[in-house]
Amino acid sequence: MSSEAFIISIARAAQMPAAIRQALETAGLKPSLLQDIVVGGVEGAAPHDLIGMVREVGLNCPSVSVSSALRAIHFAAEAILSGDVEVSVVAAAEGTDSVAMLVAGSEAIGRWNLMPRARLAARSVSGAETAVRRAGIAVEDVKAGREGDSLAIVSEVLGELARLQAQWGLVSAGSLALLLENLQGAQKSP
Repeated sequence: MSSEAFIISIARAAQMPAAIRQALETAGLKPSLLQDIVVGGVEGAAPHDLIGMVREVGLNCPSVSVSSALRAIHFAAEAILSGDVEVSVVAAAEGTDSVAMLVAGSEAIGRWNLMPRARLAARSVSGAETAVRRAGIAVEDVKAGREGDSLAIVSEVLGELARLQAQWGLVSAGSLALLLENLQGAQKSP
């Protein structure tokens, strides 16, 4: 069982299968090692549509659709933290593009030599303040934040953290919140 969940790569493409392939390629992970796909914001997707999309990517793993992109990240992180999977892709159709994010646990990072981009430091369905408190940091430590329910917004926050060389970022949508710890060149808070 993993004690932490990490964002390894994020990719954007015109079609969801292409975004998923690109996220795997960017991370350097063999598609056969992917264990789960969580699609966010595609409510009402028929199971055969998801199965067809997974097959189009050339994968043979379970898939599920949930109501929102942030909820999909929560779902994938929980599966990793519970030990059900080691590597998952979160994907969402956003506007005219699709975005895919590879999420992995610490054991998978070590086993397959993956380079984490960020740690999913805390998640909350009770608001941003709860996520910040769970991480044991002060609100002032959060240097980048956005409101919205999309994987593209998560990518934007990570980009801003990299530009600022800052450690902590927050994405929230209503009561859903995700606190991110930048692991690439961040200056750690004292």
